[in-house]
Amino acid sequence: MPVLDRFRALYSRLGGWFNLVILAATVLVAVLIAVLNIVGLPLKYGVSAISVLNAAILIYLVLERASVLDDMRTQLSVDRVRVFQSRDALYSAAISTITEIGSMPNDDRRIFHAALHSYGERLPDPPSSVLKAFGELYSDCVTSSGAGSWKVRVLFNISTESRLDSIVQRLLGWEEAEDFEARFFVLPSSLPNLSPMIVGKYHVFLGIDDPRYFRVRKGFGVTGERTTQQLLDYLEELWRDDRTFKVRTETGVQRDEVERARNAIRNLTSPTLAS
Repeated sequence: MPVLDRFRALYSRLGGWFNLVILAATVLVAVLIAVLNIVGLPLKYGVSAISVLNAAILIYLVLERASVLDDMRTQLSVDRVRVFQSRDALYSAAISTITEIGSMPNDDRRIFHAALHSYGERLPDPPSSVLKAFGELYSDCVTSSGAGSWKVRVLFNISTESRLDSIVQRLLGWEEAEDFEARFFVLPSSLPNLSPMIVGKYHVFLGIDDPRYFRVRKGFGVTGERTTQQLLDYLEELWRDDRTFKVRTETGVQRDEVERARNAIRNLTSPTLAS
């Protein structure tokens, strides 16, 4: 292998010139074989020339294959970005990714979602069959159990009691979920921000806030292990933040945490009241 590596290094430096050298050597050997046949020199010289020709062709094929493999590795190592210009396109891509990962054996079935954009009062979700399908699939992941089940974690930023009650009601509907956790921030309204969601080991979706609805309006997706790991590290820091309320643990909804979150929300609008 060290010899092959030296050849590959030389090949990568010389590029097209190396191909021309190999081609010229091949043509030269072929011409030499023809001359030997014409002048009637001993057969052993012709066999030697053919052997040299075969060796040159073999070297070329090995190096060309190695070059193709290197190009493939380079392309696969680059994280790919897709832009989704509409809400339905973004949620459709998320549905396809979750479905694909769920169909693969022994894959890392996890969803880590930070819905920190959806604070304040908003309108109900706009009518959309895609949003409905996403909600049903997300619910299936949360309530999955046994072999091939999903691990789902979600962060919310909640600033109104109506939103708190709506989310808690949803959590109660998932009371039997085995590997699902939810934590709440209670922070005053801030600038719109991205809503990240990690699916599996290699897929990230970043949704752009829609001030009218709780659902994001568009966004983009990144496929790549490095980007996913960077975002995972960031979300893990948020998950461990002391300001979160651990409303839903693996054992179910924690009523005392719900009430602590409710008191914190009331203090946002009436800061003089004691919690």
